[in-house]
Amino acid sequence: MIVTLTKEAEGYVCELMNQLSAGKADEIVSFLILKQRADDAFDLRHPARTEDQLVGELLQGVRAPHRPWQPGEFRRQAERLVAERKAL
Repeated sequence: MIVTLTKEAEGYVCELMNQLSAGKADEIVSFLILKQRADDAFDLRHPARTEDQLVGELLQGVRAPHRPWQPGEFRRQAERLVAERKAL
């Protein structure tokens, strides 16, 4: 298959080739297609929320009780999450 890119798209592929040190344009285009497919699949699993849903979630967070973090709490939470991920 032969695909013709616009000058703008071709420039973007060249830019990515330089940034990623990739040798061939077809590798970049293949990567972009795979990334788009993954993005599409994510969007299907996580549909966009309506404005009312977003407002409701924000208000729920604002109205929830708050407390300041204690020293070392963030590290403990991170260590707990890492341990949980390793257990999977």
